[in-house]
Amino acid sequence: MLITGCLLIGYGISVFKFVNWGVDSYGTMVIALSDIFKASYGNTLLTCNIILFAISVLMCRPCIKMIGIGTLINMSMIGYVIDFLDFLYLRFFPLQLSIYVKFIWSVSAFFIFSIGVDLYIKANLGIAPYELMNMSIIKHFNEKFSFHQVRVFQDLLMLAGGFALGSVIGINTVILSFFTGVVVHFFSKICEKHIIKDRW
Repeated sequence: MLITGCLLIGYGISVFKFVNWGVDSYGTMVIALSDIFKASYGNTLLTCNIILFAISVLMCRPCIKMIGIGTLINMSMIGYVIDFLDFLYLRFFPLQLSIYVKFIWSVSAFFIFSIGVDLYIKANLGIAPYELMNMSIIKHFNEKFSFHQVRVFQDLLMLAGGFALGSVIGINTVILSFFTGVVVHFFSKICEKHIIKDRW
């Protein structure tokens, strides 16, 4: 579930990135930094994850117990899955896709991405560095702020920074920001019924 989830997340982000209608808030910043430093998305994401990981651990030592093999796989795998798929898209797909193809591809990728997020969460083997940073801020300030408040602030900061540095913010950014939670919850119910209970 962990590996499949990471692969599906990587696929979804790679499609959003290729279609160029915006990606998630964290990806917006990563793309901007990747362009600035002329580095691959995978290398840039890994570097950002390591920085977030280190800051999170320094800010909140108790948050170490939230770290697991899933944290390490998430921070090191997804970016390179995206790099590999980017290579395939550039090799086999035209750069100028029709708006209809972009729309259908984006919608299908969004649902696949959401399934990936749900599988990753259900595996319960450690939270991703971006979420770890979220939790460390909450713990550092003695839970004066809710998860939602910190997450919104963190997302807006990444979006604003990424946009200021040259990233595209588009319709996919809006969809990912407002509808991912709803769709992940929907697939979560299906996963619990047909995968967790039946198989494990």
